[in-house]
Amino acid sequence: MMTIDQIFSCLTEKQNRILKEMADHYRQWWKDIKDKKAALRGMYDGIDKSNERFNGREGPPVTCKKGCSFCCNIKVEATQIEVDLIVDYMAKKKIKVSQKQLEGQIPLTVENHFMSPFRKCVFLDDQGLCKIYEVRPFVCRNYFSVGDPKECDPDEHPKGGVTTTMNYETFAMYSAVIEQYISASFSLLLLNTLKKKYGFMK
Repeated sequence: MMTIDQIFSCLTEKQNRILKEMADHYRQWWKDIKDKKAALRGMYDGIDKSNERFNGREGPPVTCKKGCSFCCNIKVEATQIEVDLIVDYMAKKKIKVSQKQLEGQIPLTVENHFMSPFRKCVFLDDQGLCKIYEVRPFVCRNYFSVGDPKECDPDEHPKGGVTTTMNYETFAMYSAVIEQYISASFSLLLLNTLKKKYGFMK
């Protein structure tokens, strides 16, 4: 995942200043709060509301729809605190995942993930819906298509090519998390956490 400075580098000086002030605010807020998991849930709510305001405000409207899950076939990074929140949610909702599927995803790269039989997210159900939607990682909340959703189909377009956009405001908010936690392979973090905490949830 790119750093916040790298993400903001393409913005105007004014936009950079506003977003960095926002990032500083959230970083201080994150340091001061004790219950990090509760804080993350609160941040997610703020991110979702920001994304609702963002949709169509500064460019074409987002074309992602419920059940359109092509983006759930790409390699994802997350932080340990996000994975811990998900594992708690799995235990509460009695959600199980495939250990084989996770292990198959770990060696994949961004380039070849699309073409692997293990590409599908372990939390995606048969209707194309996310089983952990409430606590899905930040990366899954800030990936938007503004083109034809058919271009997201990995079978038809294995090298990608879909037109996407991002909400910089939410990156400013999320900077509080990635300043404290290292971002790594979501599949690897999830597998290791499940093994350590439960032996595994099959």
